[in-house]
Amino acid sequence: MEQIKKKARKGAVTVLVPPVVVHNLDPHTGIPFMPHMAASLAGTLDQEGYKVQVIDCFGLQPHERRVMDDFMFLGVDENWVVENILPDVKVVFLYCKTVEDLVAVERLMKEIRSQLPEIKIVLFENIQSVNSFSMKHILDELFEQGCNIAIMGEPENRADQVIEALIRNQSMETIPGIAFTNENGEIQQTQDSKFNRNLNDLPLPLWE
Repeated sequence: MEQIKKKARKGAVTVLVPPVVVHNLDPHTGIPFMPHMAASLAGTLDQEGYKVQVIDCFGLQPHERRVMDDFMFLGVDENWVVENILPDVKVVFLYCKTVEDLVAVERLMKEIRSQLPEIKIVLFENIQSVNSFSMKHILDELFEQGCNIAIMGEPENRADQVIEALIRNQSMETIPGIAFTNENGEIQQTQDSKFNRNLNDLPLPLWE
């Protein structure tokens, strides 16, 4: 499910959904579900005027399997992702979908950072699932793996601000609910963002 919206007023961004991961001897892992928060973020970015590329690793090749150590990855691998990110993309939003898929998120970050070091990696978390995780508790690990910004909570009302700050090298201290590295290389968190209670104001998810 690689979807590109052609008409756009702004630059290109990629929303990336990691492969589904099966853990050895754990029957409760490897269960796919619709990436609802990624679709909602893609819809917001589309409405904001960006050219949106969505790469859903599992959706593209649900029957492709790779076994590495104690994990089986379902979907296209990180090399395919890097080779197919649009050449004009400057920011990739990587979906931290579940705690089981964290190893896939880390592998994707490592490969993007290695082969496309100019691209900015923004992580956003899943706050709608019982098997998701809070990025606040592992920020050191996530930034060590190569992310530039972590968005905690609902990402829709801050995504445009984050992109503008990254591309224009602007201050991020006024953007609520994010973590980034400051000029001293230290991880800095801003004040928590508020929940969006006006759901009717959000655009529809970009399921197509």
